[in-house]
Amino acid sequence: MRVLFVDCDEVLNSTEHPGQHLPNLEYGSTEYYTQELDPFHIAVLNDIAEKTGAVVVLSTSWRTGRPLNHLRETFKIANFKGFIIGDTPRLYRDPEGRTFQRWEEIKLWLDHARPGAFCILDDIDDMGPLSDHHICTTPERGLLPEHVEQAIEILNR
Repeated sequence: MRVLFVDCDEVLNSTEHPGQHLPNLEYGSTEYYTQELDPFHIAVLNDIAEKTGAVVVLSTSWRTGRPLNHLRETFKIANFKGFIIGDTPRLYRDPEGRTFQRWEEIKLWLDHARPGAFCILDDIDDMGPLSDHHICTTPERGLLPEHVEQAIEILNR
């Protein structure tokens, strides 16, 4: 199984492609979040998923406070054609008060599921020991067509 760990903000939206931001949508509704996913970036994600057969695990902060089914519906409305099989656990702080990093949440998921290959799509630049599997996007540009070949190469290792 090939897995794409996907963040939303600054990956599936960006300052160049900010989404539609339609007025009068209830904050927190599926439709509200659908507008935050830009069609340009969703098309790139679709391309990666189609060319690699990878499934998606959401690692985005959007998973906090929203059921997975809500997020699946949001992606479906935004025209994502692939499969979202789950999300990473949300770790907050350890007993000493240290905040967990996103890569630690991803690693916990990996340790449990053990996929064959994985790629992380995220604007956070520190993925610790998972850096070789990471494509770092920028807030200005998000997920781009040139990232497709990078993702294919990572997932074919």
